[in-house]
Amino acid sequence: MQDIQDLFDIESEFSFREYAIIFDVPEVRRGRRTSRERPPVILEGLPEISPPQL
Repeated sequence: MQDIQDLFDIESEFSFREYAIIFDVPEVRRGRRTSRERPPVILEGLPEISPPQL
């Protein structure tokens, strides 16, 4: 849980009742929409991986 906070700066908690990790992401709060623009996804420098032939 602490790694998620440290790496992604996202609060999280574990629900024993649901046996799941619940994330508290500010942009995705229930029922609220924000007009903030999302930063672009930068693919430059990532390796290209071809899918295996079936």
